[in-house]
Formats: sequence, C-alpha cells, structure tokens
Amino acid sequence: MKDIQLKQDKDYYNYFQRGNFRLASNEYDEAIEDYNEAIKLNPQYPRSYKNRGLAYYTKGEFDSAITDYNKAIELKPDMSDAYNMRGIAYSTKGEIDHAIKDHNKAIELKSNNPDAYNNRGTAYSLKGNVDSAIEDYTKAIELKPDYATAYLNRGVAFIIKGKTNLALKDFNKAIELKPDDAGAYYDRGRAHKMKGILNIAIEDFTKAIELKPDYVEAYNNRGDVYKSRQEFDLAINDYSKVIELNPEFPYTYFNRGGAYVKKDEIDKAIKDYDMVIKYLPEFAGSLPEFTVSYYNRGMLWLRLENWQKAKSDLTIARNMGVDIIALFRNAYANVADFEQKHNVKLPEDIAAMLTPPQA
Repeated sequence: MKDIQLKQDKDYYNYFQRGNFRLASNEYDEAIEDYNEAIKLNPQYPRSYKNRGLAYYTKGEFDSAITDYNKAIELKPDMSDAYNMRGIAYSTKGEIDHAIKDHNKAIELKSNNPDAYNNRGTAYSLKGNVDSAIEDYTKAIELKPDYATAYLNRGVAFIIKGKTNLALKDFNKAIELKPDDAGAYYDRGRAHKMKGILNIAIEDFTKAIELKPDYVEAYNNRGDVYKSRQEFDLAINDYSKVIELNPEFPYTYFNRGGAYVKKDEIDKAIKDYDMVIKYLPEFAGSLPEFTVSYYNRGMLWLRLENWQKAKSDLTIARNMGVDIIALFRNAYANVADFEQKHNVKLPEDIAAMLTPPQA
C-alpha cells in the first residue's frame, strides 16, 4: 500500500512539474491537461489549482480561472498569491470591488508583496481612484526598486493626472530597466505628444513599432502627430496600417478621412467617412462626437455639387444635435466665402441651413 502511495505521489509530481514547464512555455492547453492529471492523483494540493487557474486566465477563460483560485483558497486560506491572482481575474472581468477586496487580503497575508500593491493600484486606477493607484504603485516600487511594470503603471497614472513631467521620469526609468518593452516607449511617446515634443514622440512611437510591429495604438498616435505637423502622406500611411491591422474600428477612418480632406482627395475622404458612419450605431455610446462625420461628408458632397446627398447628410447631422452652423463658421466666414474657395454656388435651401438666423 505504501509503494502504491509513493508511485501516486511521484506521478502527481511529474504531472505537476510538466504542467509548470508547459505553462512557462505558453503551452496552456497542454499545461491544463497535466494539472488535470495531477489533481486526479492529489486533489488536495492547492498549487495545482492555482497554476491551472493561471493557465485558464492566460487563455482568457476568466470564470474557470476564478473557480480554480477559489478552490486553492479553500484548501489553503492563507495563500496570498491565489488572492492576488483572483483579484487580477476580477479586474479583467470589470468586477473592480471584488478585485480590490482580494488584493487587500493578499496584502494582509503578505505585506511585503510588491505585485499585490501593483495590482491593487491597477484596480484603483480602473475604478477612477488615481491617487490611491499612485500610492500603491509607489509602495510597490519601494518594495522592489527595479519593478519596471510599476514605474510604467505609475507613469500612466501621472498622465491621467496631467503630471507629464513625473510621467516621463517614470517612463524613462521603466525603459532603463526594461529596454525591450514596447508599451513603455508607446506611453512615453504619448507623454511627449502631450507636451508638444513631437519629434521625440515620433521616435518613441517608431521604437514601439519596431519592438511590436502590430502595435495599432502606436501607428495611430504616430499618425496623429504626423497629421498635426501637416505631414499628411505619412499620417495616411500610418492610419492605413492601423486599418489593415484593425479594419472594424471607426477612429482611424475618421482621422484618415480628415487627412485626405487636407490633401483635397475628396473621394477617398468620403469613403472613410462612409466607414465611420457604418460603425456609428455599434459605437454610439463611446463615439457620439463622431456624428460630426455626417457634417464632414455633407460638406464634401457640397464640393462635388451633389446637393441631394449633401442636404441629407447635413440634415441628419443637425437632427443628431450637431451645430452645423457653428462648425461651418469655424471654417468659413460665410456662404460666399465657401463658394469662392471651392468654386461652387450653393442652392438657396442649403445656403440657408448654413447661415445663422437673423436676430
């Protein structure tokens, strides 16, 4: 009987260790299979559940991960790491209060764990409590002075607070500690962009792209900088790359459409605004400001003298709450100014739509 138990223990250990190796090698399905076998042989060992939970989490199966962390905690109520990891899973699911509660418990059980402070800081940041987030990131750095991720997270929190100089200091430190982190260059680029240091912002976004060639946000932000510098061809190249990588999100069509307008490539601009409008119903909650795309497209139809489509778009924009007269007056002194610049003559009804009412 003793020999059988020893064999079971050995088999359990072999499955558990191979699961760990596969987890470290990003072979998550295989790791889960090994942890399953280890748990069959020894269902009372909490680390098997905790590690299987991490494999599930990395696969995006957050509920399964939480179930495993629950079991690990049930078997070992003082397992700080299990609380910390469950907190991360809750944050990812958007259950921030549960996440903070778990990170609190992890810190209570192990007060010198920098990961728990860093992760609680992230939960606080997601909740909008940026000051508490900065306090936690600072504590994580005190406990682990070479903690690149905490510097990076604190830098992002400083950006939210508008403290770009402090953010830059943290991003510089994160890059010093981890020079191959594309996200650190991207975030430092954002800080430089906010400060108007556009040459350096471009360098940072370019470095981020070199390290991560599919970095959509870096292309998009670099495109914004090029556009602000009136380097429209370079901006369009970056926006086009974003669309290649992520063709179903309207931000970049909107931005590229604006760049095409600046180059007087009207047909291309209209096609981009078509795409923004196509996706507006799906993103209406987060992109209400992009209802201006109807106005923008309407103005382009005017330049092409397609009066019916122009009037339709301007009417939709106005009905959606867009102040089309204010937008028009921001760009042109009056209807005659528009007509002179674009060599068109507007129909009276459309001219009236763009003219302030008489007092």
